[in-house]
Amino acid sequence: MKINNQFILHELSSMYRNSPNIINFMEQAYLYCKENEKDIRKQIL
Repeated sequence: MKINNQFILHELSSMYRNSPNIINFMEQAYLYCKENEKDIRKQIL
């Protein structure tokens, strides 16, 4: 799946690698998914 021509898993992986801790990563990942929820759901269904 892609958002803005970038693979979602690559974006999440990058967030994980660049986060100082797991809490920061989880917060960033949640916001990313929330902001792109409509596009993600379109690709799932």
